[in-house]
Amino acid sequence: FRQERRRVPSARPLFSTIPTPRQIKEFLDQYVIGQDHAKKVLSVAVHNHYKRLPQIENEHAPVELHKSNVLRDLNRPDEAVAICDEMLKRFDGQGAPLPVPIAGALYNKAHALGTLNRTDEALPLYDEVVRRFGGATEPPLRQLVAGSLFSKSVFLRIKNRAPEAIPVYDELIQRFSDASEPNLRAMAAMAQQSKTDLQPK
Repeated sequence: FRQERRRVPSARPLFSTIPTPRQIKEFLDQYVIGQDHAKKVLSVAVHNHYKRLPQIENEHAPVELHKSNVLRDLNRPDEAVAICDEMLKRFDGQGAPLPVPIAGALYNKAHALGTLNRTDEALPLYDEVVRRFGGATEPPLRQLVAGSLFSKSVFLRIKNRAPEAIPVYDELIQRFSDASEPNLRAMAAMAQQSKTDLQPK
C-alpha cells in the first residue's frame, strides 16, 4: 500500500527543504567508512535528483516520468527502463514536442541502465541529452544536461575508464563554470576537482 501511495504524484513537496550535499555526506559518514570521493559524488547526485523532481512536475511532465523516478528509487530499474521506453515511443517526435519529459526520460533510462550494469547502453543516452538539449536555456533542461555530463563521468570512472572522463569534465566545466545557477556552478567545480584528482601528481 505504501509503495502504491508513493507512485501517485502529489502536489505536496517531498521535503520542506532539500538537504544540501554536505548534509547528505555527513549522514553517509555515519554509515560508510572512507570512500570520500564516492560519497561526495553520491551526495551531489541525490541532492540534484530531488531538486529536479519539482521542476519536472512544474513543467506538467507526464505521470510516466514521475513513475520512472519512483521505480528507479525503489530499486526496480528494469521497470523504469520499460516506462522510459514507452514514454519516448509515445512523446518523442510528436508535432508538439515535450522537451523536459523527453530529456528526463532519456536521463532516467540512462541512470536505470547504469544501475543494471549496462553502461555501454547508458552512455550514449547521456550523450543524446547533451546533443539534443545542450543549447537549451530552460533551467530544468540545463540541469538535465549538466547531470548527464556528470553522471557519464561517474560511470566512466566506475568502469575504470577514467581517462575517458577527462573530456567529459572539460565539457561540463566549459558549459557551466560561469552559470547563473549555483548548483550548476557547483557541479562544474566538482568536475574540476575530479579532473585534478585524475591528473598525474
